[in-house]
Order: sequence, then C-alpha cells, then structure tokens
Amino acid sequence: MASTWGVLLASAKEELLAPETVTAFINLNSRPVLSYSLNAFEHCPDVDHVVVVAPKEKLEQVQAQVQMFGCQKVRKIVPGGATYHSSLMNGLKYVEDTAKTIVIHEVSRPLVHSKDLTDVIKASRRNGCAALAHSVTGRTVIEGKNHVVDKEIDGKKLMVMGTPQAFDYEKLQKAVGTARKRKKSLRETIDAMPGSRVPIKLVVSDAYPEKISSADDLYRLEGILKATAAAF
Repeated sequence: MASTWGVLLASAKEELLAPETVTAFINLNSRPVLSYSLNAFEHCPDVDHVVVVAPKEKLEQVQAQVQMFGCQKVRKIVPGGATYHSSLMNGLKYVEDTAKTIVIHEVSRPLVHSKDLTDVIKASRRNGCAALAHSVTGRTVIEGKNHVVDKEIDGKKLMVMGTPQAFDYEKLQKAVGTARKRKKSLRETIDAMPGSRVPIKLVVSDAYPEKISSADDLYRLEGILKATAAAF
C-alpha cells in the first residue's frame, strides 16, 4: 500500500548560535527544537511514517524525545552526514519502497503546522513537487553600487521558499540520481528538481515557519510561542 514518509533533518549546526551547536537539541520555550517537528508530523493525518536524521552522538537523545512525546510514527533514527546532501541521502536509504510521497523538513524551522504538511503533501500529489512559501512584504528594491537603490521591483511576485517540501518519491529518486551523476551537491532537496523538469508548486502560508539561524531568531520564536503556545 502506497504511503507517505517524512524525513526530518536534525543535523544542522548554526555557528551564529554557538560554536558546534546542533539547532535541533537546543531548548525553545522549555522544549527541544526537534520536538516541535516531531509533534507536527505525528499529528498530521497524511503522514504515515517518519525517519529522523541526526548526529551520531545525538541518536539516543532523539530516541528519548520520541518516547517522551509519544511519536508512534517514527520508524528509523539514523546518523546524518557532514553535509545537507549526505544527511538527506542517509535518510532516504531507510524509506521503504512502498512510499509514494516524501516530505522533507528541516527541524531548525520548528513552528511548522500539521495543516502546512497536509497542504504541501496534497500539492505534491497533484504536481509532483511542492514547497511551503510566503510572500515578501514591504517595499522591495534592488540595491545598486554604494548601497543606493538601483530600481524598485514588484514585491508581489517575490516569494521566500523553505521547508516542508514534498515530492513524488519516484520523481525525487530520479532527480537525486541525476544530480549524483552530475556530481551536484544539494544544499536543499528542492535543488535536485530543476533538472528533472518537474515544476515546483508553491504552497503559500501566512504561518510560514522561520528558520533558527541566530540567537535573535530564537528569542523571536520564543515570543511567538508564549503568545500562541496552544497551537504547537
């Protein structure tokens, strides 16, 4: 029976937080960052199984969180690699052949909603590939030399794209295989798709999950959680 698998990437380090800090294992509003993504995938009715990719020395901590938060969908907890690309490949190795759809998510974007997962999954089933995005707000310009405005552009056509990203598994396998043959290292899973001729469907969300890249990001998300803790 065709199934939908989630792959949670929990190996990323952000030097702006602290040297060698793995974002997934810092606390956000008294909970590990990883726990928010685990919870969203666990409560999404369109996700059947989950693989968590984390640093080798953190695998026991992942298992502890899976048990603590009652995550029944987690099937594998596997070590990540030195790069995004190698971590992704390690995670995909453990996805079963019965998978129809794959959802990739960076756990450094903790405020992801189950509804966003559902919307991205459904869009990928129709289009082959989909990614969560949100529109750029405010007046948008292109910077010229010496930090002067070169020209103004229509911000309504500009979008910020991140994760979760969902893919038809067969199409993703072909795209990743092509990238491997071309020796292309992926910074994000979506980077494999342009060469596959599969259009990337944008799923626009007002609740787009920001990425934790610095201490300021962490403080800002803690403020959001204190105001909307029940939503997560």
